Amino acid sequence: MNKRTRGNRPIEAFQFNQRDNSPLAPRAIKPIEDNIERTPEYLSFMKSLEDFHKSHG
Repeated sequence: MNKRTRGNRPIEAFQFNQRDNSPLAPRAIKPIEDNIERTPEYLSFMKSLEDFHKSHG
């Protein structure tokens, strides 16, 4: 059956390849922050950023 003629069901926009090495395979995205080394300068910056956000709403 042609995928574009499925009655009332919507046409699937993407067909995902489930192989692990496929760029189209759905996978969990790790936060970028996980790759950052937590130096004292970084921690100080993050604290000042957090304080700024708290003070501005």
